[in-house]
Amino acid sequence: MSDRKKGIASAAFAIVLIFLISVLIFACRAEAVEKETIIEPAAEEAEAAVAEEEVAEEQPEPEEETPQNILDRIASADAYYNEGEYSLAVKEYRNAIIAIDGSDLPEAKKQELEDGIDANYQSAIMIVDTARTHHGNAKQLEYEKRFEEAKEELEEALAIYPKYQTAIDTLASLEALAGLN
Repeated sequence: MSDRKKGIASAAFAIVLIFLISVLIFACRAEAVEKETIIEPAAEEAEAAVAEEEVAEEQPEPEEETPQNILDRIASADAYYNEGEYSLAVKEYRNAIIAIDGSDLPEAKKQELEDGIDANYQSAIMIVDTARTHHGNAKQLEYEKRFEEAKEELEEALAIYPKYQTAIDTLASLEALAGLN
């Protein structure tokens, strides 16, 4: 190869080498700028979130007011429970729970309301279920013509749930049918 061709080849090699180095430097800078634009907003968002948390900690969350329809259902259920109308109380407690669950109240407030009615609700369910079981036993005993035992079962039902109208009617019918007093 002639000296002239060697000089041209060396110059071309140097130009290509400079071009490649320039491309690498530009790519590295572009990557660094891209990382900065990703990292900076994320850092700013994190700082903003911390600032919001600090403000939220300083200011207590305002107490959300319970809708009147929920308060009315709870009051109605409690009144039925206190009057011994357990079936109606169960129905109203269920309606109250449905209204609570369907409301826009915060989850903590919903849980607080449901916890407040749970004891009476569970008690009313147990009373109704137990009275119904005694009534069912009485009906079976009546079918088997074991009237005295049927009467005892109905009296048990009414001892638990004195306003259980079905048991009252069945006892009256049994007494009339079997001549029991």
